[in-house]
Amino acid sequence: MLGRHWKITMIDTKSTILHPPRYRQMQIAPALRRNELTKEVVWTYLVAKKYENDQPVLVKKLCGVEEKLPEDPKIYLEAYLHPTRIKMEERKCWLSRSDLAIGCLELVKDRQLMIKAAGEWICIVESKFFSDIDPNFRFPDIFQLSQLIEHALLLHKKRSIPPKRVYVILVTPQYFTNQMDRMYWQKYHDYTKDPTTLVKDLKLCNLPFLEHDEATLLSRIESLKLRWVTFEKLLDLPEIMASGKFQELNFATWKEIFREIRMLELYHEIIEGRDKNGGGQYTAPVFNHPQNISTTWDKEALQTVDQWLRQQLQTLPVGEPIFVGGMARESRKIAKVQNSGNSEGVRYLLWKLHEEGYVDFSDETHFVVRGEK
Repeated sequence: MLGRHWKITMIDTKSTILHPPRYRQMQIAPALRRNELTKEVVWTYLVAKKYENDQPVLVKKLCGVEEKLPEDPKIYLEAYLHPTRIKMEERKCWLSRSDLAIGCLELVKDRQLMIKAAGEWICIVESKFFSDIDPNFRFPDIFQLSQLIEHALLLHKKRSIPPKRVYVILVTPQYFTNQMDRMYWQKYHDYTKDPTTLVKDLKLCNLPFLEHDEATLLSRIESLKLRWVTFEKLLDLPEIMASGKFQELNFATWKEIFREIRMLELYHEIIEGRDKNGGGQYTAPVFNHPQNISTTWDKEALQTVDQWLRQQLQTLPVGEPIFVGGMARESRKIAKVQNSGNSEGVRYLLWKLHEEGYVDFSDETHFVVRGEK
């Protein structure tokens, strides 16, 4: 593991939208500048921005009913969900993150944008554009949707009252609601038509529970409200896609999309690097030297990923911030471990490359390749 936990501090307590550090600069702005219209992170961000001052309408569109929001409600983007399995195992293969979350939620103390339930209802969103739900690396029969559902159902502390209504919402373009080749299409329809299929999938993970147990998990299914909503409905847009091909979207540019949803000023703010009401981010100390590495990383895995990283440095753009988590996900096939374990190993190896003069760290979650590599 890395030397210590990072204590995360919210720097904009008045903001309605909370997201990871440098979220707009690192994830939204580059996609706009490169006109990458299939980036689901941008589509999800647009949903949050459209309703940041009108959350009851967002709740009604996502949940299909009106729900009472807590005082000072927040919209959480890319927030980790409170773990359900023992921490070492969770970090290796079971961490889950919501693309968007809203409802009776609160931050977990001293964790980087991690949330837990704190009231009668919660809403957890999984957004997809062209990508499908992934199988779990360690448990290939378990897919992303059931893993997310487990975390949503057990998002409360053991001694607290669980939410009565747990909304898990799949959000995609309208086109994919009729595409049966998508695994999320199959799982969604299986779970909504026959809940016993969800019970079966929730029983597949044999990792020890952190606070709850399997009986509690299965008893919570009756509180689940699984729904499918489209980006078109949320953003009041005409159909986004004419077919399942990248080249055949019904919009040519992000600027056109922002204009259509009457958010052109926001487009210019992001493109020009202005941060007017950009949302609250969390800051953490600059990445510190890892004192040791998890024993789940054997020497052969480290050496393999080290060689892979050095090869990647030859093709990565110089001076452009690169998300450590993205490199970790790319390396999981190389290292044969899950995303969280990859983050440990990749950070460890990036520090070695930093000491050798190949990379610098722009913040706790991003690195840049030096020009003299």
